[in-house]
Amino acid sequence: MKANTLKIEGRLLSEIHKVKPPHISFAMFVRQLIEKELTRQTMEIAAKKYQHFLATNTEERSFLEEWEKSNLETTPKRREKK
Repeated sequence: MKANTLKIEGRLLSEIHKVKPPHISFAMFVRQLIEKELTRQTMEIAAKKYQHFLATNTEERSFLEEWEKSNLETTPKRREKK
């Protein structure tokens, strides 16, 4: 695996140290921040693709609208076993 070195200094370094939990190493904390940001960006892209999908697919949009109208607080009626 290829490794990289990242130089962090000044205000950014002090801000990271302010929020870093004491039980986590600096490198691990920065790695987690990067992973969370990558996940956030991936989810944002997926949400935009799904919004486009809903805008162009009326059948899926109608299923979603039906789902949103359903009452999830009540127990659904069960089918009787045959």
